[in-house]
Amino acid sequence: MVGLIYVAPHVAFILELGDDYHYPFLGMTDERHYGGRIQEAYQGNYSLGNPFLLEYKDAPNLFPPLPDVALALLYRLFGLSVAEGMVVSDFVFPVLTFLLLYLFLHTLTRSFGISILGTAFIMLCSVGILGFPHIFVSFLGKIGLVPEIRIPNSSYLFSRAVNNQFNVIPFLITMICIYAIYQGKGTVYVI
Repeated sequence: MVGLIYVAPHVAFILELGDDYHYPFLGMTDERHYGGRIQEAYQGNYSLGNPFLLEYKDAPNLFPPLPDVALALLYRLFGLSVAEGMVVSDFVFPVLTFLLLYLFLHTLTRSFGISILGTAFIMLCSVGILGFPHIFVSFLGKIGLVPEIRIPNSSYLFSRAVNNQFNVIPFLITMICIYAIYQGKGTVYVI
């Protein structure tokens, strides 16, 4: 269900726009930033010094390149373009994050209900809390109470490629392993 919630905007825009659909669908600067870095790695330039200009491609990197390179290699492995891969990532990574977050909360609480509610709250609170102002202003614009404006931000916290999507998975795995070690559950193997 979480994956469907996160991929639903893409599906709606693809169905509405057809061939005119281009990712990122809301003009989110993060998506353009990460998409450019992934595209650069997809094309074989793994240093990612400056993926946006022809010059300084081999310059020192300001951001860790591993997540971008890993996603580019995954997209290539599955035969996806970067845009297609980022849409698929909006389905796959929130689902993995949900499962790992549930596992972590369940190891902490040993309660199915608390774990499900806590996971759902964390995964969807950004839609309710961060998304509400955007939805409210958009609604007021649609009914003519305020000038209609285009809001370029995403209200889905885990729909940001690389950061929040890809990076939270190793974090949650690490937290689960640390907790298991702390509880003395025997040997824990971590790659």
